[in-house]
Amino acid sequence: VERRFDANGQLKTVSEAIVKVLVDGEEKMSVAEGHGPVNALDIALRKDLGKFQNEIADLELADFKVRIL
Repeated sequence: VERRFDANGQLKTVSEAIVKVLVDGEEKMSVAEGHGPVNALDIALRKDLGKFQNEIADLELADFKVRIL
Protein backbone atom coordinates (compact mmCIF):
# COMPACT_ATOMS: atom_id res chain seq x y z
CA VAL A 1 0.00 0.00 0.00
CA GLU A 2 1.44 3.31 -1.05
CA ARG A 3 0.25 6.92 -1.03
CA ARG A 4 0.90 8.95 -4.20
CA PHE A 5 -0.12 12.27 -5.66
CA ASP A 6 -2.14 12.04 -8.87
CA ALA A 7 -1.95 14.46 -11.83
CA ASN A 8 -4.35 16.85 -10.06
CA GLY A 9 -2.23 16.98 -6.91
CA GLN A 10 -4.67 14.83 -4.92
CA LEU A 11 -3.21 12.29 -2.50
CA LYS A 12 -4.31 8.75 -3.45
CA THR A 13 -3.79 5.42 -1.73
CA VAL A 14 -2.64 2.73 -4.16
CA SER A 15 -2.49 -0.99 -3.39
CA GLU A 16 -0.13 -2.89 -5.66
CA ALA A 17 0.91 -6.55 -5.73
CA ILE A 18 3.76 -8.20 -7.60
CA VAL A 19 3.66 -12.00 -7.84
CA LYS A 20 5.96 -14.59 -9.37
CA VAL A 21 4.43 -18.04 -9.95
CA LEU A 22 5.36 -21.25 -11.72
CA VAL A 23 2.52 -22.20 -14.10
CA ASP A 24 2.80 -25.49 -15.97
CA GLY A 25 6.61 -25.38 -15.71
CA GLU A 26 6.90 -21.75 -16.84
CA GLU A 27 7.76 -18.89 -14.49
CA LYS A 28 5.41 -15.91 -14.78
CA MET A 29 5.48 -12.52 -13.08
CA SER A 30 2.46 -10.21 -12.81
CA VAL A 31 1.74 -6.80 -11.33
CA ALA A 32 -1.71 -5.48 -10.44
CA GLU A 33 -3.40 -2.66 -8.55
CA GLY A 34 -6.57 -3.26 -6.58
CA HIS A 35 -8.95 -2.00 -3.92
CA GLY A 36 -6.64 -3.03 -1.08
CA PRO A 37 -3.64 -5.37 -0.97
CA VAL A 38 -5.64 -8.63 -0.96
CA ASN A 39 -7.62 -7.59 -4.05
CA ALA A 40 -4.40 -6.55 -5.81
CA LEU A 41 -2.84 -9.94 -5.03
CA ASP A 42 -5.93 -11.76 -6.34
CA ILE A 43 -5.90 -9.81 -9.61
CA ALA A 44 -2.15 -10.36 -10.11
CA LEU A 45 -2.42 -14.11 -9.49
CA ARG A 46 -5.32 -14.51 -11.93
CA LYS A 47 -3.54 -12.65 -14.76
CA ASP A 48 -1.06 -15.32 -15.84
CA LEU A 49 -2.85 -18.59 -15.23
CA GLY A 50 -3.41 -19.17 -18.95
CA LYS A 51 -5.25 -22.42 -19.61
CA PHE A 52 -6.01 -22.78 -15.88
CA GLN A 53 -7.98 -19.50 -15.80
CA ASN A 54 -11.34 -21.23 -16.37
CA GLU A 55 -10.79 -23.55 -13.41
CA ILE A 56 -10.69 -20.65 -10.94
CA ALA A 57 -12.98 -18.17 -12.72
CA ASP A 58 -15.85 -18.66 -10.27
CA LEU A 59 -13.70 -18.68 -7.09
CA GLU A 60 -14.14 -15.73 -4.77
CA LEU A 61 -12.59 -14.76 -1.47
CA ALA A 62 -15.31 -14.89 1.19
CA ASP A 63 -13.25 -13.95 4.25
CA PHE A 64 -9.67 -13.41 5.34
CA LYS A 65 -7.75 -12.60 8.49
CA VAL A 66 -4.65 -10.45 8.95
CA ARG A 67 -2.10 -11.35 11.61
CA ILE A 68 0.92 -9.28 12.54
CA LEU A 69 3.87 -11.31 13.72
